[in-house]
Amino acid sequence: RLKDIPEAVAREHLTGAGNDGLPEAAAEMLETYAAAADARERLQAVFDAKPFDEAGLPIVPGVVHLAPPDLGQSFISRKPVTELIADRLPVTLLLNIIAFPIVYLIAIPSGMLAAARKGSFADVGLGALFVALWSIPIVWAGTLAMGYLANEVTGLGAFPVNGLHARESGDMTFLPTQANGDFQRGYILDTLWHAALPVACLVYAQFAVLSKQTRAAMLENYSADYVRTARAKGVAGSVVLTRHVFRNSLLPLITMFVTIFPAMLGGSVVVERVFSVPGMGSLLLDAIYLRDREVLLANALIIALVNMLALLLADILYAAADPRISYK
Repeated sequence: RLKDIPEAVAREHLTGAGNDGLPEAAAEMLETYAAAADARERLQAVFDAKPFDEAGLPIVPGVVHLAPPDLGQSFISRKPVTELIADRLPVTLLLNIIAFPIVYLIAIPSGMLAAARKGSFADVGLGALFVALWSIPIVWAGTLAMGYLANEVTGLGAFPVNGLHARESGDMTFLPTQANGDFQRGYILDTLWHAALPVACLVYAQFAVLSKQTRAAMLENYSADYVRTARAKGVAGSVVLTRHVFRNSLLPLITMFVTIFPAMLGGSVVVERVFSVPGMGSLLLDAIYLRDREVLLANALIIALVNMLALLLADILYAAADPRISYK
């Protein structure tokens, strides 16, 4: 076959003496063959190419690889979305990690107190206070806090106006210190001082929902037969409240966790904008205003993952709180 003959030998054979009229046809044939061979190589390269570059840890070599997620590039800043989220996410998590325990440490004991003293002044007063706080919009509360508590001209000036750190925080020690007779609050105390008003605006609206849910769940268990039996046996009221009623009221509270945590993340969007905190909320609002599609899609993915993780954690806590629940 022609392809098995070296090109130089074939060209000499076809263009030699006694082959009148063949040189042009031979040259054209060789050029066509070379072009066909080149096209075949390029086509084979296309068939051999993979849709995506292989990166990360190969789980099944050549088939499945595990690599960090690629969330694209921001249209506005021209930076990877993963880098933008890595800079902003710790700020939002810090606010919510501080705020979330405060909500539970205040709302649950107050709900237990209201249930134990149904109809008393504590029950009515706490319920009215929490409902009143729940009725105040976060935007208005944040604006009032900045005007009366943070502003040095029109208010007390007791808290910083914006951000989570002072300008000189980079030169501070991590813990509070006493140097040359002057108190220096340090980096950690400075952060807590700046986060006080944003955290307060995050938590106040969540007291009513969780406290009322705790009160309703415990009142339902107070009328159960096992509670009357425990009281008839002379069990102390505190033991009945904590070991019997509260433990059997945990399931509704765990369910509330699934809704409160994502709601607090959503509320942090407003708080971060009001107090100029550079977190995920500010990043999301900027992306909406500037129509930065990749950042919006990444934020939607993170919100969905947070909801899924909250649901998973709630299922795990169900089994831990109630021995009758099992996932075997």
